Amino acid sequence: MPRSTKSKPREKTDSSTEVMASTPTSSVVMTNEQFLALIHEVREASKHSNEEFLDRVRASTPQSSASTSHTTGSFAKCTSRFDGNSKADVDAFLDSILTYKDCTNVSDDNALRGLSMLLEGIAATWWQGIKKTIPDWKTAVTTLKEAYSKKLPPPLVYRKIFAREQSANETTEMFVCHFRSLTAQLPYELTEEQQLDMVYGLLNRRIRKRLPRSEFSEFKGLLMKSRTIEQSLQEQTVDDTKESCVKTIKSEDKSVKKLRPRCSFCKNFGHNRDECRKLSKKDSLPETSEPTKRLVTENPQNETRSQIVCYGCGQPGVIRSKCQKCKGNDTTETLQVRSLGFYQVSQISAPNTSPRPLLPLTIAGVEGVGFADSGAQVSIAGHKLYQVLQENGYTFQASSARLSYADGYIRHENVLQTTVDVGIKNRIVPIVFTVLPNLENNHTLLGVDFLDKAKIVLNIPEACWYFCDAPDEKHPFLSEAAVPMELQVFEVNEQGSLRADEASSPPEK
Repeated sequence: MPRSTKSKPREKTDSSTEVMASTPTSSVVMTNEQFLALIHEVREASKHSNEEFLDRVRASTPQSSASTSHTTGSFAKCTSRFDGNSKADVDAFLDSILTYKDCTNVSDDNALRGLSMLLEGIAATWWQGIKKTIPDWKTAVTTLKEAYSKKLPPPLVYRKIFAREQSANETTEMFVCHFRSLTAQLPYELTEEQQLDMVYGLLNRRIRKRLPRSEFSEFKGLLMKSRTIEQSLQEQTVDDTKESCVKTIKSEDKSVKKLRPRCSFCKNFGHNRDECRKLSKKDSLPETSEPTKRLVTENPQNETRSQIVCYGCGQPGVIRSKCQKCKGNDTTETLQVRSLGFYQVSQISAPNTSPRPLLPLTIAGVEGVGFADSGAQVSIAGHKLYQVLQENGYTFQASSARLSYADGYIRHENVLQTTVDVGIKNRIVPIVFTVLPNLENNHTLLGVDFLDKAKIVLNIPEACWYFCDAPDEKHPFLSEAAVPMELQVFEVNEQGSLRADEASSPPEK
């Protein structure tokens, strides 16, 4: 029984398989256009079904959730800050936070509570003081603007507008921006025509020259045409710079000259020192043991030529450094003084000459007068004063000095040196005098050392002199004609006297 029951379904399965195998299968064939159309229809059907699903979801959402989203915004993520200093712009700060408030749906109550998070420094302290008196958000904005606004009164705004013109390196767009920022501070509005007239008068001359006022009627046209003009001017500047560089390069190329070889020995062009024939001839000549000397011939024409003369003693044929006679006289100690010059220039019968500064002096108990000037550097005792000093027992120290004269003649001579007290107006001034014993007709010279130690100030225009420590006590110059002859025992002449035979011929041997 079990076998018979199990074999029956197998027979049915085999029969069904045979039936399916015997039945032919059917296939669907579509073109590409039909396949794409089928896919499009499927997508549209799914899109409509999704939209219907979203509409059902939105309809089922309660409306109270939307109203609660508007009250959840705050200034917690706002990055704008205001510290109240002189450089901070309150208008820009308020514009920033108002925009943030509208975008994030911050309520007026939350904005009023969160304003303290955006204020820093002085502004935060100011807000803490008036916070309790502010009822709402609009009042807070108005109070903040009134406290820190930089708006000027209309007269100052106009003064600031017309005090500045467009510079050469400033674009018209930036200048107009600055102009409109000032006009925005006015309590009333200007028409665009009035603003254009004002800004056109302040434009740079290079823009006004190429852009007439009648070619634009609004700021947009002014900015577009001025931008075109500025671009053309910039291109022209670049072209001019390139042309100037090219001209400079060409001029430099023309100025460059080809260097010709030049001999360093004979100074002629066309060859170098190694190729010089004169140098080769010189090297081929035999060397002489003594240097070549210039001999004076017996020709009468050569007799007028100047001969070498020692300027110390006048010995011909030898110079000062090789003169044996002068070297023997240099055994004494050298006097370390500057060059002594004789500078008196007296014009005989000169009309309207100014009086010379003649001062009263007392030397070795002898009264006299002296001419004062700043021409001489040291004091020289004349022959008469030298005799007076010898009679009074003054001792002298021998030394040598280098004397220079007005005509440039310089010589070395043995001199004597001593210290003498010079009296002038109840004052005693010790002065070192230098004596020239070989001269008999020279005059006495009081140099700058006397004026310095005596502290004498000469006032030539007023014909007077005074001591620098007593400027109120002025003394007039003595008159040369009124001085008696007995007082002129020694003539003190700071400018010196230049004799006909002095400084022009060597001293006698």
